[in-house]
Amino acid sequence: MSGAPRRLRVLARGLGFTEGPVWTVDGRLLLVSVNRGRIYEAFLDSSDPRQIAETGGGPNGLACDADGDVWICQNGGLAMRTKSRIRRGPSIQVLRPGTGEVVTAAAGPFSSPSDCAMGPDGRLWFTDPRNHHLDDRAEPGRVWALDIRTMRAEPVLDGILFPNGLAFGDGGAVLYVAESATGRVLRFSESSAGWTRDPWVAHLPRGVPDGLAVDVDGHVWVVGSFSGDVVRFTGDGRPAETIELGSGFMPTSLCYAGAELDQMVITSARGGCVVSWQATIRGMPLFTESATERTA
Repeated sequence: MSGAPRRLRVLARGLGFTEGPVWTVDGRLLLVSVNRGRIYEAFLDSSDPRQIAETGGGPNGLACDADGDVWICQNGGLAMRTKSRIRRGPSIQVLRPGTGEVVTAAAGPFSSPSDCAMGPDGRLWFTDPRNHHLDDRAEPGRVWALDIRTMRAEPVLDGILFPNGLAFGDGGAVLYVAESATGRVLRFSESSAGWTRDPWVAHLPRGVPDGLAVDVDGHVWVVGSFSGDVVRFTGDGRPAETIELGSGFMPTSLCYAGAELDQMVITSARGGCVVSWQATIRGMPLFTESATERTA
């Protein structure tokens, strides 16, 4: 099934290469401009965004924890040329709520952190492509998990050709990762042997898989960069619905927003815009709390 979204609303324009939207625990919609080195706040009821911080370098993905801290995948300006005069190396940064202060939290042996999400174990999980080629020049990248209290980072997955968007599903039992260089989304499951790839795979009909989101029915929504499409995949990896945004868009990522997580938000590099529409299926709530909070 294909079609255009109904009542598409433009929340912002002209923000540069927009990416990494997240709905925070205090009900704010934040996103990044990769080529401006900035974080913006957009609003579901208006088209008047505001800049809330300058990260420098190239901020890529965002995630929010239970305390309201916003974690930032900083690619160090390696994904594209940055206009920010603040130079940053590949790292994980954090934006403290209410202060606008951005600090480097972890600067391990990372290549170019891309997208991130709080995991079921209370750690920050993020993708780390070794380069940004979409052909046979792509080198195997990693998925890391960062303990946000000790700042110890552990490589969890390796060998993914341009790991990009990621999202947890099935209550945190599975992890979906966009392998952009091969045009597919992979799924990993946790067992006594650790996280390993399982047989599930979804192939994007066209475009490059980028940002991911999971709805309450367990479907995986995938943004197709260079295609203008957003595709919903069923539990067995079949494409069930395609939303065609059109040639005026280059979607990069997506998230659910609103008090009921019933608004689908898409960032688009083309036009530097953010759009939303009423979702037909609500989004799965994201993990935010730490593992110690869940077991207390």
